Amino acid sequence: MVNQDVSIYIHIPFCRRRCGYCDFNTFSGMDSYIEKYVDALCQEVRTCAEASANPLSVHTIFLGGGTPTVLETKQLDHVLSTIDANFQLKNDAEITLEANPETVSEQSLVALRKAGFNRISFGMQSASRRDLQELDRQHTNNSVRNAVGWSKTAGFEYINLDLIYGIPGQTLKSWRKTLEFALALKVDHYSAYGLTVEDGTLLKSKIDAGLTKFPDQDLAGAMYEECMQIMHDNHFHQYEISNWAVKESSRCRHNLQYWQYLPYLGFGA
Repeated sequence: MVNQDVSIYIHIPFCRRRCGYCDFNTFSGMDSYIEKYVDALCQEVRTCAEASANPLSVHTIFLGGGTPTVLETKQLDHVLSTIDANFQLKNDAEITLEANPETVSEQSLVALRKAGFNRISFGMQSASRRDLQELDRQHTNNSVRNAVGWSKTAGFEYINLDLIYGIPGQTLKSWRKTLEFALALKVDHYSAYGLTVEDGTLLKSKIDAGLTKFPDQDLAGAMYEECMQIMHDNHFHQYEISNWAVKESSRCRHNLQYWQYLPYLGFGA
């Protein structure tokens, strides 16, 4: 690991509201713990760095969750500064932040870019209000437009939109409209994930109670094929199973670190 660039993943487990399909280690209504969590997280970073015989060279950082943007910008800045002070952060490092569209503002994005984040990934999921309600998402299409526009103005070089297909009740027609809406925003990267129904989630409980239907797997397969074709038609290159980039430099280097079995460090809960 000493002679190879490493990646760092930081987990931020806080959300304003837990989505009905989510089984990640996330919590809502626990904002009073954030300050202590950030302090413990930074201590973990320092302890790990001190345990290494030689300073590790870091070429990607990814803050995921949860919703990292529920933290104050100064707290996110503190996390990055701690990494920078304890590792050898490369000048061209890719530094990604996950965000929900409704948790950012024009001012916060300027501050986040100034803090050092150069890539941002928004959980858009769908352009259909019905789909978003099924997923318990709080944002609107307008908040997605604003978030993307503000990110571009703030100087983010790389912007990703996460999309979900196979949502109960979703149709091939509505999925096409989601792809069209997303592509019209002209970002450089898209991720599309098939919805997985996980035990212990609100969505699974609703399916078990007959309140909604289990996703149609054949239809989900058709949606994936449709996504591949539409992305190809719009000159996006599929470089792994769920990700499309407009050019090679737009590929998520952090995700490729995992796919290529290269070394990474994970911090947080």
